[in-house]
Amino acid sequence: MRNLKKKLSVAASAVALSGAVVMTGASNAQAAALGCAYPYACVYDFNRNLIEDYREVTSGWQSLPNSNVWHAVNSRNDDVVYIRHTDGLVACLPAGHPERVYRLYNHVPNGIRIDSSSSCGSTLVPEYFVP
Repeated sequence: MRNLKKKLSVAASAVALSGAVVMTGASNAQAAALGCAYPYACVYDFNRNLIEDYREVTSGWQSLPNSNVWHAVNSRNDDVVYIRHTDGLVACLPAGHPERVYRLYNHVPNGIRIDSSSSCGSTLVPEYFVP
């Protein structure tokens, strides 16, 4: 009986540890959606190829390198990312969701700004999907 209890205890510990390893692996994979490492905001083309990454908090807009931007990721923990479009729409990528890939292709993006605000407020948050 004693050996059985000991074996069950060891087995339960092994299962618990293997679960922790699996969960850690998933967290690491989520933290780098499309390869956008902390603390960047990244923009991608239709095929999800990286076009550009941005790191600096700015008070003004930075131009996007071309209008071929279809997706974006905000890997930052505390800063929102605003994407400006040619039609005047401004979308906000919330902080703290590095696993989210946002779809931007309903409009033509032409500017990006990283802001130290921790929430989007009433600004439009675009549709997202998990790759």
